[in-house]
Amino acid sequence: IVEFGAGDVLIRAGEPASYFGVVLDGSLKAAIPRSERWPGAASGLGGTIQEWRLLQRGAVVGEMSLFSGMVRSADVHALSSGRLGTLRFGDLSSLGEAL
Repeated sequence: IVEFGAGDVLIRAGEPASYFGVVLDGSLKAAIPRSERWPGAASGLGGTIQEWRLLQRGAVVGEMSLFSGMVRSADVHALSSGRLGTLRFGDLSSLGEAL
C-alpha cells in the first residue's frame, strides 16, 4: 500500500512501469500529455495536456502498461491525501506461473 498526499506525483508518462494499483482512498488526476516528439511524452518534455480523468476509490491506475508492455502513458497526480493498493508486475507473473 502506498500512501500519498495532495500534490504528490505517483506516475510520470514516459517512465518504465513496474506496478499497477487500485485507489483505496483519496482522489487522483490522470493526465495524458501530448508532445510533438512523441504523443505519449511527459509534459515535462514540452507537451501539453491532451485529456485527463478523475480517479477515485475503486479506480485502477497504471494497468495500461501491464497490457501494452510499454512505458507509462499518463501523469498521475494526487488531488488529496489517500492510499493506493499496488501489485508489482513481477508478482503477477509469479502468480500466473504458480497456477
